[in-house]
Amino acid sequence: MQLDSLVIFKNRPARVIGFVDKKVEIQLEDEKTVKLPEKNLLLLHDGGFKKFEVLTADLGEGELIDAWGLLQGAKTNYGELSELIYGEYNCTTVYGTWQIVQKGLHFFAHEDEIGVNTPEAVDKIVKQAQEKAQKAQALENFITRLKQKTYAPEDEPFVKELASYALGQTAGCRFFKLIDKEETPVNAHALLLDIGYWDEFVNPYPMRLDVALQAPVFELPEMQSESRVDLTHLASYAIDDEDSHDPDDALSFDETTQKLWVHVADPASLVGVDGEIDKEARARGSNLYLPEGVIPMLPHQITEDLALGLHPTSPALSIGFKLIDGEVKDIEIVLSTIKVTRLSYQEAEHKLTEAPFSHFVRFSNEFSSYRRMHGAVELQFSEVKLKLRDKKVDIIPLATLQSRNIVRDAMLMAGVAVATFADQHEIPLPFSTQPEHDLSKEEQTPQLMSEMFAVRRRLQKGQYKSSADRHAGMGLNAYVQATSPLRRYLDMVGHQQLRRFLKSETLFTGEEILMRIGESESGIKAARQAESFSNNHWKCVYLMQNPNWQGEAIVIEKQQGNRVTVFIPGLSLIKKLTLAESAELDTTITVTLSDVKLATQDIYFRV
Repeated sequence: MQLDSLVIFKNRPARVIGFVDKKVEIQLEDEKTVKLPEKNLLLLHDGGFKKFEVLTADLGEGELIDAWGLLQGAKTNYGELSELIYGEYNCTTVYGTWQIVQKGLHFFAHEDEIGVNTPEAVDKIVKQAQEKAQKAQALENFITRLKQKTYAPEDEPFVKELASYALGQTAGCRFFKLIDKEETPVNAHALLLDIGYWDEFVNPYPMRLDVALQAPVFELPEMQSESRVDLTHLASYAIDDEDSHDPDDALSFDETTQKLWVHVADPASLVGVDGEIDKEARARGSNLYLPEGVIPMLPHQITEDLALGLHPTSPALSIGFKLIDGEVKDIEIVLSTIKVTRLSYQEAEHKLTEAPFSHFVRFSNEFSSYRRMHGAVELQFSEVKLKLRDKKVDIIPLATLQSRNIVRDAMLMAGVAVATFADQHEIPLPFSTQPEHDLSKEEQTPQLMSEMFAVRRRLQKGQYKSSADRHAGMGLNAYVQATSPLRRYLDMVGHQQLRRFLKSETLFTGEEILMRIGESESGIKAARQAESFSNNHWKCVYLMQNPNWQGEAIVIEKQQGNRVTVFIPGLSLIKKLTLAESAELDTTITVTLSDVKLATQDIYFRV
């Protein structure tokens, strides 16, 4: 390597201008200079390189094809190849030769030598280049149509790629940098709607949150033969919504003992601890309730076999107790056989003055008073149920019925009974707890809607523990959710533990209970998020189907200026609005639908 040699540095031509401290000093086209070891340079021509302008001559391909044919099966170098292609070896021709080699079609660089591609290899490279060009053109055409909010049948692979990202199946999508949009699943959803590939009946949120959308399928074991207390003489009633298909609790009253009994379905009799079904239910955490339907955490057959009232008799875990001055006392927990009659809330509402329903009412009233005396926070918000039938969305307000309160209170009493029983016998369970809140006596029973929302924001977050502790929001010293084992995994864990105790078997330790709580939490969280986003999605669709919707909104929070937060009972929806003039808290205003942005779930109203 001499002064004025032509070299290549980082795929750029350079001229050697000196040697300093065992390093070569080079000058680049932009006149910048660099000092570096000789091994970092590729020597093309030794000496005589003065001006970069000589490298710009258009030499064409010369005798490229003849040289390539002549060298088949051999190796060569830049000097020899330059002479074969252009008839001479100088700075201009060798740089043109280097550019040909860089294309990699007929020749390829291999360390200090130049290899020669076979005709088959050249054909393959040409074919690959053509395919790459075709793909690039297809992508360009798709992007053009995407910007025009349309797509063609040949765009299907690209559209599916966009849909995979919108559904959360891939971590990113290459198209957004080509259309100058932020790369988000929400924007992908909006694009799919814009081009008409998706319509409003595609709900992407369950898949995006990676929740299971099919019931688990397992072969069920045989129902084990075991001793059960016969409680079929008690009239037991499973009270639920009319369209419920998985009743897992029922009520009865024993006139002889004056005990209220809460009977609960017994899937733990079939679901073995740490078996396949148990682990799958643990991963899911709970049933998934969507307007499109219910996806159970347990196989359908378990519900069909064990849900209460679907057969002449049902196996159950029964919890009996008395209520003395509002406190749950004289607790019994037994494996039982019961006979159940199913009723809707509306049907039960007409029987509240009859026995045993009148006893249910008495227990409910007494227990509610007790909880209020001990700090329970009573919040009542309008609720709605969404139903999707034949591509039509209905929003059905849930009627405020005393029968609903009775069932709710009975389930709470059963939870207190289980928690008290477990605490007395030192049985670790998934106890539901909530720290004390800083509320006055008046704030515990807010009357106005704005007060209820203000109180709700101040409540402490609940948590599970493996030993009894207070649940301040319910006004209870100990509580365990235990009445929905077909629907909630931790309820079933409680049943598995109670069965072990009743059968004098080794109990789960507190650490094992906490492990099950931890392993089910992610599934529970994903299910609740999927339900929330899905409900909002179908509310948007409902409003798109009812573009002239109008309803009442209640001001629940005042912000800066005329900005307010309102609650819309007819939709069970909280929205922020800007009013023309200020409004006091709890003022009722009329709002009319203005616009719906489905992908972002933005709903706009005018006042």
